[in-house]
This record gives sequence, C-alpha cells and structure tokens, in this order.
Amino acid sequence: MNEKLISYVLAGKNRRNVLNLISQGAMTPSQILKKAKYTYLTHIIRTLKDLNKMELIECVNPEAKSYKFYKITKKGKSINEAVQKYLKEYN
Repeated sequence: MNEKLISYVLAGKNRRNVLNLISQGAMTPSQILKKAKYTYLTHIIRTLKDLNKMELIECVNPEAKSYKFYKITKKGKSINEAVQKYLKEYN
C-alpha cells in the first residue's frame, strides 16, 4: 500500500470527500458540489485536478468542454478503502 498517497488524501478534507463520492460512481463536478454541499465549484475542480494528477481518478471524457465525468481508478479505489478504514478506526 502506498502510505504517501493515503497520507495525501487524509490530509485534505476535500480530497477525502471527493474521492469517496466518486467511488460510488462517475460524477460531474456539479453533481459532486450538490452531494457534498460545498459552496464553491472552484474548490471541487481544483480537488479533481489534484486527484487526477495523482492518478486516483480519471476523466472519462476529457475532450468535452462541459459535463466532464470523473471516475475512480483501481489505484484510487484501494487508496479510498484504506482511507475509509483509517477514518473508522481512528475517528
């Protein structure tokens, strides 16, 4: 398991929430915004870019100008499971 990635996700509330939401199915930034009840779409978009850069999620339709869908990768799924397990044990 990659402890650095687990730590990276745990260190950011937005990263934890967004990764966990996307693990339930592919979503657009607007859908994530509504489900997570965030105030700013820019926070979601920045978080998606960070998670994508770390290869924890991927954009299904990167050529689209709007309604970009993001889904979790295999790597992201295992990291999310480890993060959720940690949160249950220590919170």
